[in-house]
Amino acid sequence: MKAGAVMLLLSAAGAYCGTDVVYNPTIQAYLDGIDTTNFTTDADEPPSFATAGSAEPTCFVYFRRCNPVYFYQNWFLDRASNITLGAKFFADAELIVQDDKPVDGMLPSVQTITSTAVTDATTKGWKVGGRLGGEVGAEGAKGVLEFTGEYGEQWSKSTTETTQLAVTAPCPGNTRCTIETVTFYATFRGRCRARPVINCGGEMDACRADAWGCSQFESYRAKSCGGDLEDLPCSFTTPIIGTNGKPVAKNIIRRTPLAGRPDTLRRRGVVGDDVDSEVEFISV
Repeated sequence: MKAGAVMLLLSAAGAYCGTDVVYNPTIQAYLDGIDTTNFTTDADEPPSFATAGSAEPTCFVYFRRCNPVYFYQNWFLDRASNITLGAKFFADAELIVQDDKPVDGMLPSVQTITSTAVTDATTKGWKVGGRLGGEVGAEGAKGVLEFTGEYGEQWSKSTTETTQLAVTAPCPGNTRCTIETVTFYATFRGRCRARPVINCGGEMDACRADAWGCSQFESYRAKSCGGDLEDLPCSFTTPIIGTNGKPVAKNIIRRTPLAGRPDTLRRRGVVGDDVDSEVEFISV
């Protein structure tokens, strides 16, 4: 396979926002609390990307184990050149107050009884999740990312999970107030290394030292394992997952001063952040 073709597959665009998004300072402070320099890779189940390969009738020695046999390459993370973090927002409730007149002696309130966490799919073809450990925001400490292939195809599709959450918050006059659920994602850019695979009833390392006893397998090893294994640019984007195996989700209250008529406000609940709004995390 040509290097350019592999690069195209490894860097297939996902549904996430670009990395040039400017976030509200409160959201950015949370993202800054995650260490992107000292990330780790799951040694037992590393992230991987399986390239398109070929299927052939199996040689006689292994015929009872499988037919056909598959030949392809798995790509594994080698080193990172850049890891960026981002956030995705879902508005669970919204209230626009055009004046500051109390209602029955009280300020209007925005309220919700649910929290909806929305995640986009991992970049197509990748078996990976970004697992977050440690305490984000803890004094003198940062959350640490581990990229793992443990989750398999779990994040190959976009997900929406709604849970119960009872929150009521006052909304002052001339303000748009929302209660939102925030999820997070990581984008990895770096280098990946190829590992040739023979799949006959399960994946086998094509470059293993001992003999296969099958000229078909020996031929693939000679063709694929000579010299250094290929090292190519690669990238992926994946949801950030908690130690409980679910997306990391935080709830916020956002208060945005009205600038002009309310019906001209840009609806930001599911498409982006608002750097000028007042944002606070909800402790639940």
